[in-house]
Amino acid sequence: MALGLAGASIGMAFNMMVEMVSGFGIFGVLAGVVIFMIGHTFNLLINGMSSYVHAARLTYVEFFGKFYTGGGRPFKAFRAKPTYIIIKEEK
Repeated sequence: MALGLAGASIGMAFNMMVEMVSGFGIFGVLAGVVIFMIGHTFNLLINGMSSYVHAARLTYVEFFGKFYTGGGRPFKAFRAKPTYIIIKEEK
């Protein structure tokens, strides 16, 4: 539902932009066509990507723990542990 509402809101915003520029004669109509085509193409692509990411995230969250068995060796950082210097003040 959230993805649908977000897509509808973005689509309405692009439609309002087209309506704003349509009153400027032939150049406004041409600009409106460009805004409409680019805006709604962007909206479709971004919604398709977000639905794909959402489905992949749910698949990972729901099924990863059921089929994954840990093993191997623990991760060790490639760098050495940091060294700290303690500065004592003279009195």
